[in-house]
Amino acid sequence: MARAALLLGAALAIAGCGPQGPARYRVHGTITYEGKPVPLGRIVFEPDVLKGNRGPQGFAVVENGLFDTSVKHGKGTSGGPMVVTIDAYEASSPGQAARPLLQKHQEQRELPEGDTELNFDLQAAKGH
Repeated sequence: MARAALLLGAALAIAGCGPQGPARYRVHGTITYEGKPVPLGRIVFEPDVLKGNRGPQGFAVVENGLFDTSVKHGKGTSGGPMVVTIDAYEASSPGQAARPLLQKHQEQRELPEGDTELNFDLQAAKGH
């Protein structure tokens, strides 16, 4: 009886150790605006449901041109077709709202099913 309880406990512990939900991968890299690091921002990886991707959304904070979904305030994402949205802001003084560098940037990217590095060089809209 004790052996059966021990085996049941071990089986439950092993079952509880597996991954929860779909796999998430680390995405990191740089974001520049007209060749200079973006001071502040956010990047979001939204699965492109129109292309059949139903994986989890990922995101990261951008600081001094760098982002990493595996650090504080970030969350990894699945692979596959993604809609990537970037919000970029000028550096601001404490107590002041950060001004946008550009209108929200959005593009489509195909991400691998694994950790990856992505780099973005954003440009001002023509005519501005």
